[in-house]
Amino acid sequence: MLAQLFLQPHELRGKAWLNSLLALSAALLHAEQWVKFAKVQGGSQTSISTRDVSGFWTGRRNMLYVILTLAATSTIKDLAASRLKLVWRQVSTERLLVRYLDERGSFYRLKAARSVPNADARIAEDLASIVDEVVNLTTVLPSHFYSFFRFTSVMWQTSPRTCLLLWTYALLGTFFTRHYLGKHLAECEDKNRTAEAHYRFKLLRVAEFAESIAFYRAGCKEREQALFALSRLTASTEAQLRWRSGLHIFQRCYSWVASMLPSMIMAPLYWEGKIEFGTISQMFFAFRSVKDGLLYLADNSDTLSKLAACAQRLDQFQLALTDAGRQPISCGASMTNKPEAKISFQDLSTGSQLLVLRDVRVSIPGTVPGQRRWLGSNQEGFSLELHSGDTVLIQGKSGVGKTSLLKVVAGIWNDGVGEVWRTPSVHFVPQIPYLPSGAHQLPTTLRQQLLYPASSATDEALNSILSCMSLEHLVGHLSVEADWSSAFSGGEKQRLAFARLLVMLEHSERPLVVLDEATSSCDELVEAKLYTALFKQLERVRGAAISVAHRSTLCKYHLKVLTLV
Repeated sequence: MLAQLFLQPHELRGKAWLNSLLALSAALLHAEQWVKFAKVQGGSQTSISTRDVSGFWTGRRNMLYVILTLAATSTIKDLAASRLKLVWRQVSTERLLVRYLDERGSFYRLKAARSVPNADARIAEDLASIVDEVVNLTTVLPSHFYSFFRFTSVMWQTSPRTCLLLWTYALLGTFFTRHYLGKHLAECEDKNRTAEAHYRFKLLRVAEFAESIAFYRAGCKEREQALFALSRLTASTEAQLRWRSGLHIFQRCYSWVASMLPSMIMAPLYWEGKIEFGTISQMFFAFRSVKDGLLYLADNSDTLSKLAACAQRLDQFQLALTDAGRQPISCGASMTNKPEAKISFQDLSTGSQLLVLRDVRVSIPGTVPGQRRWLGSNQEGFSLELHSGDTVLIQGKSGVGKTSLLKVVAGIWNDGVGEVWRTPSVHFVPQIPYLPSGAHQLPTTLRQQLLYPASSATDEALNSILSCMSLEHLVGHLSVEADWSSAFSGGEKQRLAFARLLVMLEHSERPLVVLDEATSSCDELVEAKLYTALFKQLERVRGAAISVAHRSTLCKYHLKVLTLV
């Protein structure tokens, strides 16, 4: 992540370097001013004990200058660090989203593999936590190191025995917190984040399927499951709190006992007249700064444990993205059941052929998790050819693998064996269409829905297509903003998906359209209207279509009918 920010070229690299150098410089200057503050404070204390009025007021003026400098450097450091966090998070998130939301469908591969749950939390929360904590560490540690060496020199000149005692005390405390308390706290942090993500997921599912849950009258059941997820979260949080409380008790006692050590060592030296009174105050500053530097890891064990848990989750996510680019798409089975080979894909750029399947055997999820079945039971597998103008209807029993075959045709599933040649222009229409939300807010215009993801058309053409799709009531309302996913019925969503498809086909050459129960929520009259308009458009652009459906009424719209067993 650091290499991405400072070494790899991007438009914000200069801003990242500027803010990091500014934060580092301000931190070091702040540490130097703190050393001066200790010296001025010690001199003022000596002036009081010796009744040196002139020296006292000179020390007060010097201290005022130091205080103003400390305030300025602290503000500059915090501002530069905050800006560095923004830049780092933006750059890292952009790089991660490029890998996650790519054209090859890595986001789908991760979901199909079920290997990395809660990808959204890892991108949004874990990455932000890592950036915050790492920047905080990198801006604080230089100041601690600088103060540590400066004040160690002061302490050594005054009392070597105090230095050795503090070093021994701090190292023993750091070892205990990091290798015992910190280890258990990191484990609790990881479990708590997993429980938190599961609880949030349950609530998101209720919001997503609110209508279906209401029809089932299953609010009480969902409440029961949400409360169970909450109880697991509460239990994991309580375990985390126990370890965190134990850590805090140890840290406070350990730190407060350490504050007693300077007076126990320096008071006898003052009584014997070996040091001045102001030296005691300076020694307290020096002792505290050296102690903070040595005990930094121990005092921030909680933060470091959280950082370790977030880094582990994000590392798992990035490794999964790397594997998604190399491995076949998994459907959640064990690795021992995964086929060694995978389906290969080639482009058909010219000619009348738009799709060729040769000896394809598709590995599909079994009813029992962890098991697999095969579509294409014979050794030769499944073969099919489609030319321009061909329309094929695929039928078969539920669960036989019709949708899995369409995923292979669409290029988002390659778990199996065989060869697939396809036209580069493939359009997929699922049973449940996706209606995206806006970039800045939930509502979108109807125009944005029709042109998703990257089409172009005039308003006149869009209104004409809406009429053809039995959406006449939407004609003239292209600029209306709404949450269309909630506003539309199931049939309206499917008609909108067909309208979106016709818009895309306007600029396609030799397209292949793949439809998976794409009219299941429409009546037969509307279904006939949709398929008639689609096939008319496909004839114009020399395309072909594959449909999956259970309705026998669709047979008359297709040239071929293929039944899977």
